Amino acid sequence: MGMGMTAASPLGNIGRYFLDSLIGTARLDPSSVITAWRRDETKYEKLFKDLKDQGWTDDRIEALKFFTLLRLDPRTITQIYNRDRPKWDKLWKDLADQGWTEDRIDIYKELANIVPPLADMVRFADFGSRANSGL
Repeated sequence: MGMGMTAASPLGNIGRYFLDSLIGTARLDPSSVITAWRRDETKYEKLFKDLKDQGWTDDRIEALKFFTLLRLDPRTITQIYNRDRPKWDKLWKDLADQGWTEDRIDIYKELANIVPPLADMVRFADFGSRANSGL
């Protein structure tokens, strides 16, 4: 009997797949939905219906959108901030959005005032010379 059930399993799958395609019961997981939506919000907004069909509330979907936002890490923010402080000062908000307190952000800004290593200064100077040479 066990062998017969095993042999019939593919036939059962065919029937299940046919019904799934007919009724449209296939659903994407949250990771797939948010990835598609991040690539093209307008085109893939409709995929959030899959999450609602799985019991997700609007609040949970909004939370998923929020906590999957890509944020810059402190080192990247510091490096770009040191190149043009007025222009990139707005990036410190990324740390606040990640839960950093203003006190901790101020400490990190203070660390950005430390003189960079010689290798970084040479690299910065090299990039500057290329930018001015028209290459």
